[in-house]
Amino acid sequence: MISQHQKSLRYIVPITLLVLLFLFIILYTNSRTSLLSQGVSLSIENIQDGKIVYSPVLTLKGNAKRAIFLTINNREMYIDKEGDFTDITTLSPGLNILTIRTNDKFKNTEVLEYRVWLEKSSQETTGEMIARFGSVLAVEQSEKIISTEEIIPPE
Repeated sequence: MISQHQKSLRYIVPITLLVLLFLFIILYTNSRTSLLSQGVSLSIENIQDGKIVYSPVLTLKGNAKRAIFLTINNREMYIDKEGDFTDITTLSPGLNILTIRTNDKFKNTEVLEYRVWLEKSSQETTGEMIARFGSVLAVEQSEKIISTEEIIPPE
């Protein structure tokens, strides 16, 4: 004959196994989805806020984990499967503000903003020299080239 203790074990073991199975499913699901609910993780490798640069060409490299959309100054960028991206940006002399914005599929957003100062080099192009002196060059019908000696700075 089956004892009372054996009858209770018959019910307790399956119920315990079911509870453990459900607990495992809940913990596993939570571990897999917790990163998604945290949003985008955005990092830029080679720039810091307030940086002074001497070249007008700046290469930005970074990673946007869990992002599906990334823009740099409102220009959409390509992100690979690992979240890596690269962008070559042309800076203007003086202060440049770079705004990097990312979104994930749950519409979580992260925005980073960097201020970069382009220090102008001492070598001027002809166009910059003309703008600085406020003169306008005109090429005559005979395609005579005006020399730089004819550029007279304003008084």
